[in-house]
Amino acid sequence: MKCAHCRLVWIIPSEARAPSRAPLSLNATNVHCNLTILSWQPLLALHCSEWISPFSHYSVQWVESEDCSKGSYDQENTSLEPVLNISFPRPFADYCVRVSQVNVGNNTGPYSQEVHVKSPQCPPGRVLNLTAFVGLIIAQLSWNEPHSTNGIINNYTVLISTSSSSVRNLSTRNKIININELLPNTEYTFSVAAVNEGGIGQLSTIMMRTRSIESIRTMNISWTLNEVTVTWYRPVSTIITNIIINYAINEEFGNVILINNDTTRHWSHSVTIGDKYKYSISIAAGVYTNNTLINGNFTNLNGCHGNCGHGNCSHGNCNTSIPLYLWIGVGVGLAIIIIIIRRIILIIITVVWRKRCQMEASGREILLPMITRKKTGKAPYLLSTTKDINAAKGDDIVLKLCVGGEPRPDVTWFFNNQIIGDDEHYEMSEEDNTLLIHDILPMHAGVYNYTASNLLKSISGQIRVFIEKGRVEEEEEDGIMEAESDMTDHTPKIVFEGNYVKLSEFADHIELLNKSNGGKGFKSEFQRLQNFGHLFSTEVANCSENKKRNRFKTILPYDNNLLTLRPISSRGDCSHSYINASYIDGYKKKHQFIATQGPLPQTLVDFWRLIWQEDICCILMMLSITSDGGIVRCQQYWPDAIGVAAFYGPFKIIVEGINDNKVSEERIIKLSMTSSSSSDNSHKTIHHYLFKCWPDHGVPATPTSTHSFYEQIKMWLDLPPPVLIHCSGGIGVTGMLISIMIGIEQGLSTGGVDVMAIVNKMRSQRMNMIQTEEQYQFVHYVLLEAFYTIGKESITPSNLQLIVKRLGKHDEILNMNRYEAHYKALQVLTVKPNSVLRNFGLSNLPLVRSDLYLPPDEYRVVLNKKTEDFIHASYINGYQEARSFIVAESPTKLTAANFWSMIVKNKCSVIVMLCDIVEMEVDTCYQYWPATYDSERHFDFYRIKHHEMNIDNYYTQTILRVLDTQAGEEQTIILIQLPLSNIVSDELSHTERVGILSAIQEIEKIQRKTGNNPILVHCSDTVSRSGVFCVLYTSIQQMKIEQQVNIYEILYNMRTCKPGLITTPVQYKMVYLLLMRYVEEFEAYGNFEGQKKDTESIYND
Repeated sequence: MKCAHCRLVWIIPSEARAPSRAPLSLNATNVHCNLTILSWQPLLALHCSEWISPFSHYSVQWVESEDCSKGSYDQENTSLEPVLNISFPRPFADYCVRVSQVNVGNNTGPYSQEVHVKSPQCPPGRVLNLTAFVGLIIAQLSWNEPHSTNGIINNYTVLISTSSSSVRNLSTRNKIININELLPNTEYTFSVAAVNEGGIGQLSTIMMRTRSIESIRTMNISWTLNEVTVTWYRPVSTIITNIIINYAINEEFGNVILINNDTTRHWSHSVTIGDKYKYSISIAAGVYTNNTLINGNFTNLNGCHGNCGHGNCSHGNCNTSIPLYLWIGVGVGLAIIIIIIRRIILIIITVVWRKRCQMEASGREILLPMITRKKTGKAPYLLSTTKDINAAKGDDIVLKLCVGGEPRPDVTWFFNNQIIGDDEHYEMSEEDNTLLIHDILPMHAGVYNYTASNLLKSISGQIRVFIEKGRVEEEEEDGIMEAESDMTDHTPKIVFEGNYVKLSEFADHIELLNKSNGGKGFKSEFQRLQNFGHLFSTEVANCSENKKRNRFKTILPYDNNLLTLRPISSRGDCSHSYINASYIDGYKKKHQFIATQGPLPQTLVDFWRLIWQEDICCILMMLSITSDGGIVRCQQYWPDAIGVAAFYGPFKIIVEGINDNKVSEERIIKLSMTSSSSSDNSHKTIHHYLFKCWPDHGVPATPTSTHSFYEQIKMWLDLPPPVLIHCSGGIGVTGMLISIMIGIEQGLSTGGVDVMAIVNKMRSQRMNMIQTEEQYQFVHYVLLEAFYTIGKESITPSNLQLIVKRLGKHDEILNMNRYEAHYKALQVLTVKPNSVLRNFGLSNLPLVRSDLYLPPDEYRVVLNKKTEDFIHASYINGYQEARSFIVAESPTKLTAANFWSMIVKNKCSVIVMLCDIVEMEVDTCYQYWPATYDSERHFDFYRIKHHEMNIDNYYTQTILRVLDTQAGEEQTIILIQLPLSNIVSDELSHTERVGILSAIQEIEKIQRKTGNNPILVHCSDTVSRSGVFCVLYTSIQQMKIEQQVNIYEILYNMRTCKPGLITTPVQYKMVYLLLMRYVEEFEAYGNFEGQKKDTESIYND
């Protein structure tokens, strides 16, 4: 095409050329769900000589993919404007977008550089499989994630309501929630919705009614000369808190509220010595909920005692009718109460009506001008304000704000999303809108927001306040990481809020965070880390030349702590100086770590330049190359196999060795590195640790693997070169690992740790180190395991006695012995008995002795999948077999038939009974077997016959023949009776110690003969005696086969199946002492390598 006289008159030849240039600066802005605005810079006017036809429209193409070279592009044509409102097909998905210009000849020019766009999040769909278990005053809701999350689920909103109450709103990040303080026998509506940045999803709703308070079952009423006593059955539910008694005996009336406990089963009342009584006694169970005592239905006892003729109250002096004067008194009292209530209601109605009238009148005065008069004046505008302030602790500072507008704007100040009011530190001036902060403390550091608004508009802004180090900071107070820590400060002089905790209090500190603020203690503390946002400039990382070298546009290194690459002469690919990496200081060592992102294809050479320049000899890679969904999270930067070489710019990399640990999913690669630009032909050896067990989202299930990984790599921390650590963005998992390493060094050096100050310090050197509350909490858990589980290493026959002595010694720093420390760590790190799904147990409370340790639904013993008959029993995994044990509650008369059904269906050959029938005058086990030779007992379809009994010095062994009359099958079962009654008081007699070890030997023989079916173990609470037995039995098995055992890990793993197993540190210690006695006395020397013969037992040490 050609123009005449360079005027805008176009002549279109038959063969017009396509535009020769592509549009520039393609940009995407997400507005809301289903709306993204694409914009770009239009081409400048073309010179006449370019011979292209006039511009017709733009062509925009996109494809859903992280790799722009894959997939086929969709296309949409736009108007002449360089902007397009687009609705991508899928929310929160990765798209590649490009744009080109098209002329009237329908010739398409070159496309612009592809831009990666993440489509906006939309509200999620409904949560799936919403289920609810409701008890008396509690409910447990559980659900699954929506099928369509449409983004990242931040939390779930839970709404609770009744037909007569206001809606109660709760929030949780888990997919299970326990709801307390409900009312008994009440219909509740529970609704759950998922929430992401796109908004709140659709509600899933379920309606359930809470259980009614059980009625009291009375047993007897008895009389003596001067006392009447009522006896009743104790309520089955342990949630019942009180017993309420109303009584009328002769003409004496009263009300008694008793605390419900094991001894509250009777009530006595003094009476005058005589022979004639009429009585009316009512008893009900009660429960406190929401600070109110709610009672169930009353059970009534009415009658006479004395000369009234067999309880007949129709004659004699025992007339039970209420006297007339009592009726008159009650009537007058009720009338007075009704009058008082009516007066109060009238007063309230009058006050409310007057207030409403005043508000309406006031509202008319304000609203009428707005209706009748056009808005006039000026919207608020900012004249001047204070810039960011650096202050010292104890200073008085003024945040000035000068705004204009007509009418005069109202100004409100906020800190931590809370409106600031006058208190001892804050003072606000209504005249000039300034905020005065007196005696400033580190807790006042952060971002202060303000809003100024009038009838026309509202404006807002912020001022940041930093606390500089001063001489007063040497004091050990206010939880600041100063005197307690020797961390060297290499960033601008800013002191961040912290919370230094002694190691002896660290476990209790974590438990407090887990329980405080409604279970949101960690969330509250983590949010305090967010106050400062991005502290410093990131201009270098944000410049146009370097943007392509950043994996994420929101994760950038600060200019003042940027690692700068030195250019390599004569190498064009090594001429720039930028890499997305930051120096991180250790506890005492400057630049101990380098935190960086996972390399991109275009930064592979830069990555190896960094390693060569900084003399790196250890790389910690905290992710796998691809996610579970196949997304590339890091470009592989080493060869695939031993002996294979790969070249990255001037660097040659060869794999010299690979060591895989399949259990922990760790891989150690030994790399050799040389540089063609080096004049001395020197080479470096680099150890590359690939830690693959981190999930795509969240944290590992337990802290053990992370702590073990630290133990492997801690030797590199003492060497001069920095340790290079990276994940995908270089802030989340990388921040966690660095926090753990610094925290462990601080704890071992000072006897305390300040996680908050450590994280704040890191965040001043690289933005947003540790990204989520869950990661912040996990750091605490790993540190707890590191400090509290020293000595949990594997035990061998040769070092067992030495380790037992070490564990029993008092640790001055922790202020406890190591047995107690291990147990405290287990209490914090293992799942709590009441935090797992146990709906079947809670639905069958009449069938259990106690609801403290109900079986988790996942591991409970199922008797019949169709009828879901319940038994209080759980499977527990052993050494080499899953479901090696069934741990059960000792049966009652109601559960004896189910108890035998469980034994037969699981083909158990051995029953280990660890309690007596009666202990301390309390029934602890129903006799479920025939007591004498050749006698029988029947339970449903099962006929139990006593075949033989052997009484040992330490335990009783009974052989039972069990016939399943329905299936026509018979089996032999050995009952081992070994009542370890002293475990409850944390002590074992000599007979019990020898008895349990002898019994284990006998059980091992039986199991070898009968096929290693589950061993049934039962006691009264399912966790104390049964816990010691199962952990000891498994430890002995492992020691025999592997010549080593880790008791801590055995108990840790068993608590997954049975939360709460082993209830005291002394019971935990018993396992070690019993194992040592077994090694010393019960096994031949040849079975244990390196065992010392004739060693003196230290059981009583």
